[in-house]
Amino acid sequence: MLISQSSYTAALPNTKRYFFWFVVLHVLAWTLGPALLRGSLTHDTLEGIAWGLQWQWGYNKHPCFTAWACAAITKLFGSIDWPVYGLAQLAVATTFFAVWRLANKMLPPVHALIATLSLEGVLFYNLNSFNLTPDSMQSPIWALLTWFFYQALTKQTLSQWLLTGLLAAIAVVTKYQVALLFLPMLGFCLVNSQARRSFSKPGIYLAVISMLLLITPHLIWLYQNHFITITYAFATPAEYTHQRYAWPHVIYPLRYLLNNIGNVLGLLVLFWPFYSKPKENLNLGSFNWQFLLWLGLGPILLSLGLAFITGTHFPPRWSTPYYFLLGIMLMAWLKPQISKKRFQLFILTLIMVGSLIFLVRMGSIALGPKLDKDAHADSYLPNQQIATTLTKLWHERYHEPLRYIAGSRYLVAALVAYSPDHPRPYFDWNRQESPWIDEADLIKQGALVVWDPESNYTWDAESAANTHLPPAIEQRFPQLIPLGTYDFNRLVPFKAPVRIGVALLPPLSR
Repeated sequence: MLISQSSYTAALPNTKRYFFWFVVLHVLAWTLGPALLRGSLTHDTLEGIAWGLQWQWGYNKHPCFTAWACAAITKLFGSIDWPVYGLAQLAVATTFFAVWRLANKMLPPVHALIATLSLEGVLFYNLNSFNLTPDSMQSPIWALLTWFFYQALTKQTLSQWLLTGLLAAIAVVTKYQVALLFLPMLGFCLVNSQARRSFSKPGIYLAVISMLLLITPHLIWLYQNHFITITYAFATPAEYTHQRYAWPHVIYPLRYLLNNIGNVLGLLVLFWPFYSKPKENLNLGSFNWQFLLWLGLGPILLSLGLAFITGTHFPPRWSTPYYFLLGIMLMAWLKPQISKKRFQLFILTLIMVGSLIFLVRMGSIALGPKLDKDAHADSYLPNQQIATTLTKLWHERYHEPLRYIAGSRYLVAALVAYSPDHPRPYFDWNRQESPWIDEADLIKQGALVVWDPESNYTWDAESAANTHLPPAIEQRFPQLIPLGTYDFNRLVPFKAPVRIGVALLPPLSR
């Protein structure tokens, strides 16, 4: 049954107040929880900080924006852990804000509020939200870009088109995966008659020109570094295809689809009060519906198509930015009447589901050592203690700041981030991975050399190979002083210590 909006308008809540308190509580809970319970940032985030402190226009795995953001927040607060956790939750909050503003353009206020708050059920906005990486940083940028793009299409103002160009540029230097959003944006402009009118006006061209101008420094860097980031982007899917199936072009897309469904089950649960009648007469119009379908489903369908064509496994985390429009789409499809009782049931379910997810995640961090026999998770690695101890060792030996550190990738990244000196990293002794390294200056200034003999910092094939000091490095730097191995207590009672190999390359003045 369809009813008019006027029959229940008087009972609607203050949506702005609900949205504000929801965001505040989410940010506080998911910032303080990891900050209090985790002993270290994740290895991916530490790698980002180490990259960002070099202030390059790109790095061997990803473009520059997330690394810069991680480094900037670290420098701003002079601390490592909680500011990054806070930034990760501000990214989630920004996603919610952009979705909320867009939803209010298409839906009545209370429907827009519920469509936004339901995103709390998406795993990437809760369980995995504190791991700040290019994947998670895409969510707010894609959401803002979509919001500005919608306004640019509907208002055709120069300011909105320039904001669209700005966000598109930031999206490019965050992760090239945004191409899977650009293609649906272009497709929508070609298919929809109202959007197609943009091609007869200057705004859309100015947006493209401004984007290209803003990413020009990154493109120059990319050319100068032999397109290393693009090479990594194309090579990575094959690295995750460890197990070959009889039907890889079917099995991997199916697994990817099932992973996507699992990621949003929480959102589907939060919508349970709205699956039955009565319904509301929500007429979004063809423009809004086509916009939601193209931008909301386009990236997922393109990813599935690529998995089908290539027969390779796509990691679930690559779907991180795909779900921000799902709440609006589901609300527009269900068209529920929002009575006071239904709204209260939704809020109660939101509190229960959100609290349960939070408690389960924090419990897994706190109780993980008792459940994990080896406790090798990066949250239990004593990175701050290692960095402080080895930096102090350097200071006592040479009475000057530690300017370089070389060795195993993720170990080096952790020590760069947590060392008070923030030395320059020489990842895996690889110049391609560390183009900022001037070996002549490294020899002049000296360096701390570390390796990972027991593979405590092994998360990929490259780091697995760096369990010792390579003989070639000893030959290249004969003045190296091996100090043997140091043991550091893991942040877990009664577990084996973390063993680190250490050598010193003395400054030339010593």
